[in-house]
Amino acid sequence: KVDLLVTLNSSGFDNDFVPQNVVKNLNYITADNGWTDDGPNIALDYNRTKVENFLRPEGHDALDESTSIQMDVLDAINKIL
Repeated sequence: KVDLLVTLNSSGFDNDFVPQNVVKNLNYITADNGWTDDGPNIALDYNRTKVENFLRPEGHDALDESTSIQMDVLDAINKIL
């Protein structure tokens, strides 16, 4: 069981589907959608997994440095604990 999965503009193919062992997924996507960037995530079982997709103005390389994203993630962790 994975209580929280955080994805930051993940790239690749066939990684949009969040498996049913994940309880919650926070997915941050850039508005600057290059060819390597991925789209929104989808829960394979929406009754078991809550997926939240957030479209962000930052570029791909700046998402992990965003203070607001960091605060969102810490808040989500605190709610789990």
